[in-house]
Amino acid sequence: MRMLEGELWEYNGVVYIAKGFQHPEGMIVAYPRYDLYISGKIPGWHLERYISTVNWECIKYRIPVIPVSKSTVFLNRLNSIQQVVAGIISDTLGVRENDIYVTGSSRILGKYNDIDIAIYGVKEDFTKDLEDLVDRGVLKRVDEWVLVDEYWEKHRGGISLAEYLWFKKNTLLHLNILGIHVNLRPVIYSRGVHGCIEPVLNISEYTGLVRVVEPIIDHAIPSRYIGLLDNGEEVILESMREVYSELDTGSYLAINNKVEERPSGIYLVPDHGLLKPILRH
Repeated sequence: MRMLEGELWEYNGVVYIAKGFQHPEGMIVAYPRYDLYISGKIPGWHLERYISTVNWECIKYRIPVIPVSKSTVFLNRLNSIQQVVAGIISDTLGVRENDIYVTGSSRILGKYNDIDIAIYGVKEDFTKDLEDLVDRGVLKRVDEWVLVDEYWEKHRGGISLAEYLWFKKNTLLHLNILGIHVNLRPVIYSRGVHGCIEPVLNISEYTGLVRVVEPIIDHAIPSRYIGLLDNGEEVILESMREVYSELDTGSYLAINNKVEERPSGIYLVPDHGLLKPILRH
């Protein structure tokens, strides 16, 4: 039991995907994704039926949760293709197999045309090692048409296709391994916790420009960057979303982002709003 981003939990015949790393006592922050009774993904218009929320003062947000006491970690054996791909990642990146976790529809539904893999407890040198392997051709990026499919399946509606492809133009997280689209989700934490570890003291909303100055940690979840707001205020731009985990330096339009004051600093969080690149034509 990790209680971390990407871990699958079963509750009342539904598979939920854990989010984040800190959770209210006795609960797991998780979103419903798959109905085991119909062996399929829950359509977006039907999700509300499976969501129970609580207002958690720790992060000053209403969050979807499931009870730990009535839930179990979703366990099933990996198929042979998934085992081979996990083994290749372990060998090439020097990651322990216990820290590699196959998640998403490939694990639940047994499909393997694309495989989502979380890697827990990644270190500071992970990105450099991954970039080196891609540059040397040991690992290869997927073709652009694969990213187009990824956009239409998971990201349409908020950002445009052109914006998504711009975000992913130098991706290290969408790889072609044995002809299979493998989406890596490196997570910097090794284990989640019950309790309020990083409280939000005050929260406000921001729409305007933000300039990404430099990454603190990128190609990982959560990703963090040094950013500057319109008024010159320095913030830490932090995201739990994979789509925002590979940002280049430069200016972006933040729409309905949250500004969170925490004991460790001021954070700009785009995850419940939008972050759009300023594209030059």
